[in-house]
Amino acid sequence: MEMKLDNVKLKQYREAKAWSQSHLAEVSGISLRTIQRIEKSGVASPESVKSLCATFDVQLN
Repeated sequence: MEMKLDNVKLKQYREAKAWSQSHLAEVSGISLRTIQRIEKSGVASPESVKSLCATFDVQLN
């Protein structure tokens, strides 16, 4: 099951920390290609969403 994310907000969170997509991939445990796809489409697996929420210390709404 895929989940829809606010890809603009995700990019804002990443840029607020001055992180590259590569660095986000490293710290979240998600592949770079998947980070790129999520930022472009806003679609992610529940596991990726959980990892990103944990990485940025935000709650899933």
